[in-house]
Amino acid sequence: METYKYLRNVKAPVCIFHGTEDNLLPYNNAEKLLREFKKGDILITLPGQGHNGINDNELFKIEFKKFADGL
Repeated sequence: METYKYLRNVKAPVCIFHGTEDNLLPYNNAEKLLREFKKGDILITLPGQGHNGINDNELFKIEFKKFADGL
């Protein structure tokens, strides 16, 4: 999926979570998207997190709540 093509058109704040150990979608894919971020968009890195089980990651839970509370 060519996410970068659509990211600039999203009016709402964007928050991307990505695990450093994701073997399906490499972490550097998320880093490349940083070039397309508008002010207020954020990338949250989840050290050691693979592709699956992200909802169980404690850092994800904390950071998602912060992001959602700020909307």
